[in-house]
Amino acid sequence: MINGKYEIPLPMIEKPMVVPDSEPMAFERLQRLKRKFKDDEYYRQYKQFMINLLEKGYVEKVPKCEVKNQQAWYIPHFGVRHPTKKDKVRVVFDCAARVNDLSLNDLLRQGPDISNLLLGVLLRFRLGLYACTADIETMYYQVKVPEDDRDYLRFLWWKDGQIGSDIVKTSHPFGASCSPSIANYALKRVVQDHGSQFYTSVSEIVLNNFYVDDLLVLSDDIDEMIDNSVNVIDLCSKGGFNLTKLNSNSFKVLNSLPKEMSSDSTEKFIKDEDVVRKALGLNWSLGKDKISISLNVDEIPRTKRKLLAVIGKVYDPLGILAPVVLEGRILLQNLFRNGIGWDCTLSERDKGQINVWMSRVNRFKLFIIDRCTKKGITSKVESIQCHIFCD
Repeated sequence: MINGKYEIPLPMIEKPMVVPDSEPMAFERLQRLKRKFKDDEYYRQYKQFMINLLEKGYVEKVPKCEVKNQQAWYIPHFGVRHPTKKDKVRVVFDCAARVNDLSLNDLLRQGPDISNLLLGVLLRFRLGLYACTADIETMYYQVKVPEDDRDYLRFLWWKDGQIGSDIVKTSHPFGASCSPSIANYALKRVVQDHGSQFYTSVSEIVLNNFYVDDLLVLSDDIDEMIDNSVNVIDLCSKGGFNLTKLNSNSFKVLNSLPKEMSSDSTEKFIKDEDVVRKALGLNWSLGKDKISISLNVDEIPRTKRKLLAVIGKVYDPLGILAPVVLEGRILLQNLFRNGIGWDCTLSERDKGQINVWMSRVNRFKLFIIDRCTKKGITSKVESIQCHIFCD
């Protein structure tokens, strides 16, 4: 470990890697990106993201004496916005960008998929009366890259308004095919190295209740819930992983956790019973303790591209909406079979079939995954209920 963080080398297929000159490609991509910066707000958010990377030590400027190092790969980058978070830009490093039909990802081993199953994490989340969620702050960036490998993670940025800064990443980038496996390995290594200092249940939570950087903790006893949450925060911190955006369906749990790690739920929890937060992409009502999937599509798709967009909006990891979505996928499959272009206006027959499907889709307003408790002296959750509300 280096300064409390794990340092893991790039999993190169061959070492040392022999790479083509990628700087011209990265330079051209940066010039294209500059055109998007005509949007002042987009540029401000992008620039702030880069400043944060520098200030937190996730990247550093390449020393002038090392700029001409021939064995260096320059990664182009671009910004993405979450549909519900318009005030924030996340910069993605495009490790799939190709030079001479070769990309950085081609030169790296992807590594095994050691993430927990999403379905398992979600189902276990509904098997306790008290629940808490959190996520790891910039998880990939918490795992450092040895100095010998950093020249393969260079990128270009501006200095005084001109392209003139060679910057190298000191941590694993969001965009490399190997980063998920490396970050998950580092998280599990925390348990191996420091888990003996904690109860076995705490280590099991870190091993089994994370889905990548999202944590879902549960318990039937509120005191155990608080104790486990505090200890999980402590255990993760020993590997440099800082938990943030803490939420819970219990005000007592929220009030017992560090305020700086919590979201704004604590005050809203008191004022409004129906505070809604995300739990692995699903809507979680904290006060009512219900997870829901809403499906409201207003625009009727008139092209194959629009139909694909409507189907793609449905996020349903539990498969509850499969009977509804499957019919739409069959309609899309038929359009492919008939050779319909992406933006061609659909025939009246195809439009009619889509309209019938959409009328069925819009009947379904809300799917709620609830807890079902056994009546009597015990409050232990015995099963899971799913309620489907439709017109």
